[in-house]
Order: sequence, then structure tokens, then C-alpha cells
Amino acid sequence: MRITDVTIQVPDPNKAAQFFVETFGIPGTRYGESFTLELGQSSLILEQGDPAPDGYYHLAFDIPENAIPAALSQLRDAVPVLPAGDDGIVTASPSWNAHSIYFNAPGHLNLEFIARHRLQNAISTPFTLSNILNISEVGIPVDDTLAVASMLESRFGFQPFNPPSDMFAPVGDDHGLLILVKIGRIWFPTEDQPTTTRPLRIGIEGVQEEINLDEHCTIAGPLR
Repeated sequence: MRITDVTIQVPDPNKAAQFFVETFGIPGTRYGESFTLELGQSSLILEQGDPAPDGYYHLAFDIPENAIPAALSQLRDAVPVLPAGDDGIVTASPSWNAHSIYFNAPGHLNLEFIARHRLQNAISTPFTLSNILNISEVGIPVDDTLAVASMLESRFGFQPFNPPSDMFAPVGDDHGLLILVKIGRIWFPTEDQPTTTRPLRIGIEGVQEEINLDEHCTIAGPLR
């Protein structure tokens, strides 16, 4: 699964876009009140809205699989890294074969840099925060994770990444994951960032139809 674009709503798109442009050194383009940010091979569209102000979006970004130490060092110079794992670096279970770093951004965004070692995308040049490869994961709070996971498998062929549970059911593969979580679950690694449904559109390569998981979340083909 390859996530081509994600559209979210934040109270202040300009402030959120400024964070991405200044922190990561990535391109951003303004269209009216919205911004489009180029995150490697994926786009993040920030629209104006103030939905569920106490809830958080979760997005993960792929970085080169050998870049976690450099990413941690550079992130710490720019933003507070969320405390987790070994001094900020989280080692995933063997089935994930990855390392992650978590941090927040304006707009109630729970963000993650993830290095997936099965992708074998190591770089030989110095890493900078602009070396984001793509949007790797999108968190989707739902009422029934198992039912939604089953529906996505039957409609699109998206396979479970791990054995699903009624609280957590990732679907997809190392190239892209939809993280289905029970509404109200707290986003890792925090104790105070709840999963709440918020407007969300996810563009996925190869998807030929548009479906609404609920009144907030739409899965469709690429925007462009």
C-alpha cells in the first residue's frame, strides 16, 4: 500500500504549515486557506477547521532505515521529542522490524519518524530532516476495528499487518499502513493524547473507488 496524500483539518493551517516548512525544510504551497506540503513521495494537505480540539491525528513518516540516530539528534534541536523507548528511540516488535521517534506539531498532531529495516533504503549521504520519504502511516479511530479491517480487506485487498484486536488493527504493508484504533484509545507513547474522529481523507495508489468509513474519514484514489 502506498499512501499518496492525506488531507486533515487544523485550526491554523498557516501555523502548522510553518512548522513543517521551517522544521523539516520541505516545500509548502498555499492554496487559499489551505496548504499542501510535499513529504517525499506523499503530500499532506492542511485545511482550516477546528474539529474535536481535544483529539489528535497520528501520522508517521518513513525515513531512511539507517537514519534514526541522526534524526533524533536533529529533531531534538528543533522540537521536544516525546519520552519513550531508549532515550527517545522506540524499538518495535520483531514483526515490525523498525525503530521510531515520536513528537508533536501544531494542530494536535501526534507524529512519528519510522525507519523500516525491511525496506533497505539506507542512504550513504548525511541525513537531514528534509529526507522524509513518504507518509508511512495514518491513524484512523473507528468504533469497530475488526469490522473495518475486514471490510478493507474485502473491498481493497488490504491485508492485516499484525493479528488485529478490538483496540488496534494495522492493515497494509511496510510501504504504507492504516492504523485502525478504537475511538478513545490514547496515542502511543503519550498518556493524554486521545484518538478522536476528525476529518480525514486518505489517497491510496491503485484505489479506484471512494468509500466513507464514517462521516469523518474517506479513503479514495490519489488526488492527482
